[in-house]
Amino acid sequence: MVRADDQEAAERAALLRRFFTVPNLYVHPGAGATAPAPALAVPQALHDALRRFLSGYGDRPLLLPYRSAGDDRICWYACAHDDTACRALRAELEAFIGPSFAEFDDSGDTAWATPDVVREVLMSAGLRVVRLRCSKPEFDERVPSRWKTYWQLLERQPKRVELEVRSFAQLRSVFDEALVARNEPDALAAVAALRDVHGLSGENRVFLDIRLAAAFGRWEQILAHPRLVELMQLRLPPETYGDIWDALYEVHLRPFENSGSAPHLVQAFVDEVQALAGPLLKGRGRSRRPAALKSLLLDALAQAAPQAALCRELLEAVGPHAFGPATSGIEAMVAALETPSSDFESALDEMDQERYEQAWVLLWPLPDDARVFAALLRCAKEIADPVRGGDVLARLNATSADIAEAVGQTRARLLRDVEQLAREVPPAKLQVQVEAVTEQQAADIVAYWREIAGASSTAILDMRPGLTDELQAALETHALEESPVLDALFPVWFEWLVGKCAPESRLIELYQAFIETLFLRDRFGETELELVRLAALHLVGASPTPTQYQRLLDRLIDVFNVARSPVAARWGLELTDGLLAVPCRSEEALTRWRGVIFDAAEEMRSRLGPVQRSLLRILAAECGYELASPTGSMEVEFPALAIEMVKRVLIYSLDKHATERAAMTLRELFPQGRFETNDDEACTTRLKSSASMADWVVFVSNVATHQAFFCIKAAMRDQTELLQVQGSGTTRIIECVMNKTQQVSAQSSR
Repeated sequence: MVRADDQEAAERAALLRRFFTVPNLYVHPGAGATAPAPALAVPQALHDALRRFLSGYGDRPLLLPYRSAGDDRICWYACAHDDTACRALRAELEAFIGPSFAEFDDSGDTAWATPDVVREVLMSAGLRVVRLRCSKPEFDERVPSRWKTYWQLLERQPKRVELEVRSFAQLRSVFDEALVARNEPDALAAVAALRDVHGLSGENRVFLDIRLAAAFGRWEQILAHPRLVELMQLRLPPETYGDIWDALYEVHLRPFENSGSAPHLVQAFVDEVQALAGPLLKGRGRSRRPAALKSLLLDALAQAAPQAALCRELLEAVGPHAFGPATSGIEAMVAALETPSSDFESALDEMDQERYEQAWVLLWPLPDDARVFAALLRCAKEIADPVRGGDVLARLNATSADIAEAVGQTRARLLRDVEQLAREVPPAKLQVQVEAVTEQQAADIVAYWREIAGASSTAILDMRPGLTDELQAALETHALEESPVLDALFPVWFEWLVGKCAPESRLIELYQAFIETLFLRDRFGETELELVRLAALHLVGASPTPTQYQRLLDRLIDVFNVARSPVAARWGLELTDGLLAVPCRSEEALTRWRGVIFDAAEEMRSRLGPVQRSLLRILAAECGYELASPTGSMEVEFPALAIEMVKRVLIYSLDKHATERAAMTLRELFPQGRFETNDDEACTTRLKSSASMADWVVFVSNVATHQAFFCIKAAMRDQTELLQVQGSGTTRIIECVMNKTQQVSAQSSR
């Protein structure tokens, strides 16, 4: 329990007196008979929270009413003392009051408060705010009574011990999981906790900012970062190195790749990227990121005398069809290169220009010599690749004693640096990796797996046949035992196998293991529920057997029963929508699942938003499920939705089921709007025509092609707005359109 000092308590009293002044018709509870007419009394149900706030406590929320002479409804300001408490307060009030009775503003910012006195008071107090306004004036009476119930529950809540401080690695794992689930508020909360608890350095904060922007595809934001040029001079973590290359490639090179012209792509690299990214071209380190490998290949091809061996190595590393329509042209350019003879002087010239990748290729075929080893050691250190560091050390150990002794005497410090670099290669066995003892060992192992995940390929599973079983065993261990390394690896593996790779039948047991691990945590926030949903949809998309399908749905029912709440009901409806889009392997299991979700959603109907209630009705009708309390009119079904929208909207996603379902729901919500869907993978005439006529283009980047994105961008009119959907699924699309509609309505009403 946190209590402020007497001076702060006095300041709070003064702030409340200023809040309850003209033009607010509500008067301070202590004003008594001195209140001016016409004055409104603050409801008795709010007094306990106000008294606690005035006493200087900062552990519970408070609710402030505001109404001016021209208002027909009360504007309620629910206030918390920090960002985390504000997010929790918003979720709890939505559950207690219900989105069908009130509109919520969960920005957590006081800048929207139009009355100057309100803005000044709340900002002075440092409060985080959720604004709510009832959809009808008669609903205002409901708010104090629901607040009283909520406050009584807070009063009966047992005192909690001090929150256990989580390690840096644990909080970073929370951050990574939030990014996989596309839950930006949770990701930002993890960053705030890292900053407050562990004191993030300026560089580490920038690294996390870049990772956050990359996860949501905000490439222009990365390239506009004020410290980008300074960062590129540093030896970056492999993850940040890859994120910056992703941004450079997506913004400057992807359009030329989609054009299909290899010469134009190479020239675009020279014109747009080569000079800017010079420090990143020294070497790729341990990076497996496709954008980094492709950029290094383009740089190699752009040289006056391209190194054939390096180009072939990089082309093999990026894999087949890596350059899209330009792949055949790039392959032809590499095949036409002649392999020049290696000589030491040419390698030194490359090193002088800090092109260590090219120098390495020239040096490696040369016969053993002290000068050659010194140059190889230098290249290995500058490229920062532990594997190549190990290769040159192994070659040095196998050479003659005289050469090895000469290198040890003349390059002792450089030799120690490369030996340290080579230790970063993780053990071959996964079981040994997860038993890492030191923080540095754990960091090296996590970095290794991040790069495998960044490659967006399961090719390593083909090269190491037993790895799938090792991963499953590690996840089972993680579910039962605490392991800092596995805590960090869980979101990395999840993003790799679920977030970036297509479903595969050989990985069904791994998908199930992800769900089991999350279930045994016994903690189901929005991030955890979203991870379960993603893993479940991946599993059913991998053609499970009837037994595997039934086992999955049994576990999903267990998850819902543990997390049972309006939030879980919304999650269950969205997951049901996804399950109906794929072949059913057990009608009995699916029927049981639908019954659990539909019954719970019907029970919590008043606590669901208009999107979920509409989805419930559509799903129930499609499944032949009779709802207990069907609604007859849109006005009754959606009392909080009183916004007209006449825009022409194009919804693009490769998930045709989700876009069609979203369009169907949006047509109900906004009868005057025009909604069109598209799932073309290439740049078709139909896609260009639809994009050119749309007022808004809703783009689901998680389920889309690069060709479609640039086709839409090129066809859009200047006044057309591109709305990026965070995550995937029917409800994410609908909520994106609804949020934009509400923003436009709020701006037009000012």
